[in-house]
Amino acid sequence: MEMRNTLPDIRKVRVLEEPIDKVWKSISTSEGIALWFVDNDFAPVEGHIFYMDMHKPQGKTDCKVTRVEPQTRLVYKVGQDWSWTFELKDLSQRTELTFIWSGWESSKRTEFGVPHTEIHGQLMEGTDVLMNSMSRAIRKIGARKQGNATPSGRENRQQAILHVSGMACENCARSVEKALHEIGASGKVQLKHKLVNVDYDESVVSLEAVKDAILDLGYEIKA
Repeated sequence: MEMRNTLPDIRKVRVLEEPIDKVWKSISTSEGIALWFVDNDFAPVEGHIFYMDMHKPQGKTDCKVTRVEPQTRLVYKVGQDWSWTFELKDLSQRTELTFIWSGWESSKRTEFGVPHTEIHGQLMEGTDVLMNSMSRAIRKIGARKQGNATPSGRENRQQAILHVSGMACENCARSVEKALHEIGASGKVQLKHKLVNVDYDESVVSLEAVKDAILDLGYEIKA
């Protein structure tokens, strides 16, 4: 009988200050996954084959949904060896999320030629970054508040000036402006001074969601 030299699963647990339906939407829809990870054509159907457009050297990766238990458990294969499992527990307006990355073997290499032993430790830590990105993305889901105006029927326009470090080129400025547009705000970047002038309707989107949209791009907001 062949013995497999397995490496430990990567296992992360978070208690999120969001209801379980929002957390489920973030992991079980193509749009939700794209907010915290990469472009994909996911569908929550057992047997569905989809892709994830990973960064190089991995590139476009074939995946397959193997288990769907709405608002409880979701499992899919990632590439030839790995499985990602998401388990949810309802904590009454909060949600416990357990993420398990399994399929690690010391004798194997990834499809892009890297030994499992070489990247296991890196991704053990890297998964923390992924989970943090997911947490911010979940807050962004539903960031547009119910309704399009205040109870009086009038908009509640607000403006803010944010000092954002890390923006170094016109592409950076465009990425910030695009991210704000996608959540229902508008922004004008002063690249020279690293400032973002934000205009938003507080009845539609919160300032917290505006900041999260910028943080998700990898920039920092200075006080």
